[in-house]
Amino acid sequence: MERGNIEHEEIKDTTRKEYTQRLKAIIKSKFNAGNMIKAINTWAVASIRYSAGIVEWMKAELRSIYQKTRKHMTIQKALHPGAYMERPYITRKEGGRGLLNIEDCVNIKNKAPGQYLKTSKDEWLRSTWKGLIKVDEDPEIYRARRMINRTEDWNNKPMHRHYIRQTKELASDGT
Repeated sequence: MERGNIEHEEIKDTTRKEYTQRLKAIIKSKFNAGNMIKAINTWAVASIRYSAGIVEWMKAELRSIYQKTRKHMTIQKALHPGAYMERPYITRKEGGRGLLNIEDCVNIKNKAPGQYLKTSKDEWLRSTWKGLIKVDEDPEIYRARRMINRTEDWNNKPMHRHYIRQTKELASDGT
């Protein structure tokens, strides 16, 4: 990885294997739900997050990793097979599971250098890199927008919105 030319496919395969190995170890450890998600976020997702910005990940590759995650969690009964697909990526506060979305992590990691250069106080950095790095939006705004989209989509599902309504009613009655 530290040579002049990066062998993207080799690194991707190694990273995928490492992620899957860590994911299986965490799921088989029989943590409770909250601790399992925290462990996946800190240990398994970190292996992919580390390579983001260096290795060029395609959306299809990140989605296949997402599908493997759901598959392994379903096999070990950590996730219901009929559950809404985006629920694991909604925060626990909103009624989701709080799992970090790998695609979002990679996109945020790719946006960060451009955002840094855009907001840099050094005039030379801003002027030199202006045309070379495309800056779409602030990574935090991107993360918030994706979370709002997921939550709204989940709220609009006929079967799932009952759960959200009921939990909000219980929360308002209990506190």
